[in-house]
Amino acid sequence: HAKYTMSDLMTGQEAATPDDEYVSFSVNHQLSQLVVKIDNRSGKTVSGVTLSSVYTTVKCSAEGVSPVGVKGAVQACPVQIDNSQCWALVIAPQTVKSDLIITPSDGQQITYTMQEGIDLRPGYRSTATAVIEKGPQIVGFTATVNDWNSGRDFNFVFVSETDVK
Repeated sequence: HAKYTMSDLMTGQEAATPDDEYVSFSVNHQLSQLVVKIDNRSGKTVSGVTLSSVYTTVKCSAEGVSPVGVKGAVQACPVQIDNSQCWALVIAPQTVKSDLIITPSDGQQITYTMQEGIDLRPGYRSTATAVIEKGPQIVGFTATVNDWNSGRDFNFVFVSETDVK
């Protein structure tokens, strides 16, 4: 679908019996979110952000998820976070040591090769900041890990078809 951007995988578990009227449980993110915040001093509009080599598939088990398969390029989606224009990816938990490719609207790609990996943990948002100066390069790059869930729990109430009127 043309408007499809990114998916997440959330899981939750709680014991219940057939006599329980309601079952309430919390769900947790199993994937990782990487947000790329761009400190753009170049004056060019950024039209795309790509990571060149990351795992794009996960294996699910009772213990959680793990990356599998071959690595590929993944394009980030534009998002607003804290009134800043950012680019986000929801991907398999992994240590990312990849090329960060930023594409300005003029099409002249700017590539930054990560010297150290970013440890993407399940359920956490990592924020990477790239500083772009007027020349054709990224002059600085930092990464921090923040809690993705921000302490929010989601409660779901399941109603059987016989209870719906």
